[in-house]
Amino acid sequence: MAATVTLAAALLAQGRAAEALVAAEEAMKQYEALGAFGFRGAYARLVHVEALEATGDHAKASQALSAARDRLLIQTAKIGDLALRRGFLEDLPENARTLALARQWSGERSTAVP
Repeated sequence: MAATVTLAAALLAQGRAAEALVAAEEAMKQYEALGAFGFRGAYARLVHVEALEATGDHAKASQALSAARDRLLIQTAKIGDLALRRGFLEDLPENARTLALARQWSGERSTAVP
């Protein structure tokens, strides 16, 4: 699963958005089949959002971003230590990028993030 997400990210970086979306959606299916996202799940959700956006599907990208943000905040609420919580949100690149996109899109598209 992590390899499929990495492939999707590489394809996105190459400007091959349609192929990236196929790989990202496959990774999401794999994670969902497990019933848990675990390791690299936040990264998978982020790459999926970015692939949807890159292919022009703004509505699905916004929905996926909202779900990714909500899941991230639920996970964060379980971290009791404030310093660890801050590190989880700010020091993990996929978490920081997810929150940054959510903030950005909430300003650009009022319906993107609640």
